[in-house]
Formats: sequence, structure tokens, C-alpha cells
Amino acid sequence: TTVYSRILRLRFPKSEVQKPIVYYLTKDYDLTFNILNATIFPRKEGLMVLELSGTRKNFREGVKYLKNQGIHVENASQANAE
Repeated sequence: TTVYSRILRLRFPKSEVQKPIVYYLTKDYDLTFNILNATIFPRKEGLMVLELSGTRKNFREGVKYLKNQGIHVENASQANAE
């Protein structure tokens, strides 16, 4: 199986900052991650840049899970191009 890997920027609403979201990407979607940068603003949102890897199917399902949690997900290369 080919490994699918992308660097993503995640923006967490303050309601999700304390939840172990990334843990569930590994446990439930068999994805591996490498956190490249992360910032949590006090009483506000969180920002994270991570490399996410796995099968294309699991990757898509993991991103869908993130979006269902209210997390804004974008490809880091798209974010840098703006």
C-alpha cells in the first residue's frame, strides 16, 4: 500500500483545544503524524501544522473526522501560497 502524506494546517476552535484529537487520528484511522508547529492561544483557538501519513482512504476519513470536530483543515502548501 502506498503511503499518502500531506502537511496540513489545523485551526482548532477553543471548544476543541483540550481534546486529544490527534490521538484519535492514530487510534481510529491508523494515521501517523509529525507535529511541526503548534500554538494554543489562552482562552482562544489553537493552530497546528502537522504532517499526516497513511493510506489515501484513511487520510480522507481522518480529515473528514477533523472537519466534523469543527476544525478548519487546509493543505499547508495552499496556505503558504495565499
